[in-house]
Amino acid sequence: MNSQEKLWGTTRTVFEDALTWVTEINVVPGGYSSKHHHATLYNKFVVVSGCLMLFEYDNSGREHRIVLSPEAHGYQFAPLLWHRFEALEPTVAREIYWPQAGHTISTNDIVRQDTGGVRQ
Repeated sequence: MNSQEKLWGTTRTVFEDALTWVTEINVVPGGYSSKHHHATLYNKFVVVSGCLMLFEYDNSGREHRIVLSPEAHGYQFAPLLWHRFEALEPTVAREIYWPQAGHTISTNDIVRQDTGGVRQ
């Protein structure tokens, strides 16, 4: 399936239908995503190897940090909840997306506040 180079690593679609979209991300150490949210999609992260720091931003703008390793069962973000990730070491993870009731998968429903990159 399609693969995309990102500033922080790569992403590859491994499954997609009308109600589910699964990607594999490979993130270099220090690689981080944009601060973003999804308009209608839930977004769950499951780490296969390595370690991700997830950042969740509440309605007042406060940042909450979640460390996700392969031992965890994953972590999900609801639609419209601002979030980002950063790899603490070389990391492979799955992102699983599914839509709110009454919607279907749209791979273009992301709203970005900034851009990702790699911390030095």
